[in-house]
Amino acid sequence: YEFIAERINPKDKVLDIGCGLGIGLKKLGLAETVVAIDISPERTSEASLRNKGFPNIHVSQMDATELNFPDSFFDKVIAMEIIEHITDYSKMLSEARRVLKNEGTLILSTPNFDATKQITSDEHVKEFGRDELANLLSCFFEEIELFGYGKPKNNLLSSAYFSITKTPLYFLYRNLPLPLKSFIHYPFSKYLLGRGEIYKLYVGDSPLSLIAVCTKPKK
Repeated sequence: YEFIAERINPKDKVLDIGCGLGIGLKKLGLAETVVAIDISPERTSEASLRNKGFPNIHVSQMDATELNFPDSFFDKVIAMEIIEHITDYSKMLSEARRVLKNEGTLILSTPNFDATKQITSDEHVKEFGRDELANLLSCFFEEIELFGYGKPKNNLLSSAYFSITKTPLYFLYRNLPLPLKSFIHYPFSKYLLGRGEIYKLYVGDSPLSLIAVCTKPKK
């Protein structure tokens, strides 16, 4: 969200698709309006409570493939770690493009399939490699810039983690209360998987996650 906040202007209307618990929304507070949506009523309720004191942040339950907003309404659309959860991901991108103003920006992140060669969670329906993601986004946007997010600090432990996600133990983790699950996940993600470092991608780089900054073309 700090990476995104650097690209937000004070007069921007921003849509955050798949906001989850709304932990990072306050970092977008510079924008005139921040609309955050998630398909989960539990998550939207938690996100609303977490951002209650910010009058420019509005949280709603909504399906990312059926956005209830007019055409060309937002200056920025954010989709952090959400496209991998959606079966009809092309419809999601089409909707994101529709609600963006001409020359508006989509900022999207997703796990990098090239880094692990396996789906990293049973909650994910699809994960994209670098070239596959770039080719998909080019069908809807232009001026696509790719960044890397995270370098494994311990490849052996990282591999063990991704193996655990296929076992009943991970099922127990998934069913923990959301605040507790977030508390467990954050230090692991930051210190073991090395998330937090964002860098411009070059040939041969294989980050844990990909971040794409895309522009809606002029009409």
